[in-house]
Amino acid sequence: YLAFCPDAERKEIIAALNSAGHPADQPTQHPKSLTAMLEDVRTQGFAMRDQSYRGGNYSDGSFFDDGLNAIAVPLRGPAGLLGCINMIWVRQAVAPEKFVAENLGALVDAAAEIVNAYTAP
Repeated sequence: YLAFCPDAERKEIIAALNSAGHPADQPTQHPKSLTAMLEDVRTQGFAMRDQSYRGGNYSDGSFFDDGLNAIAVPLRGPAGLLGCINMIWVRQAVAPEKFVAENLGALVDAAAEIVNAYTAP
């Protein structure tokens, strides 16, 4: 979402994430690397879950590896970004490159269908 939303909204989201202090939000505290990451996502047209993110957390705030991976694409409407849609899979089941090669087209098609249905008169 951050890669495709308007600059002003991105700045607000990053500021909110930085002030929250959640360990998973650490990439937002490194503007140069975050900018490069977002540029890569825009170039690819999709994002992949950061491999260092482990997803789950215990009630004490510590994390555990949920074993998942994900890719996401934007839902771009005529008036701007509507959101994103993603696909999640068990990381050990399929290598990321293979999953992207086999599923990205269907995810992009699904995003287009959602946008068309949302914006239809």
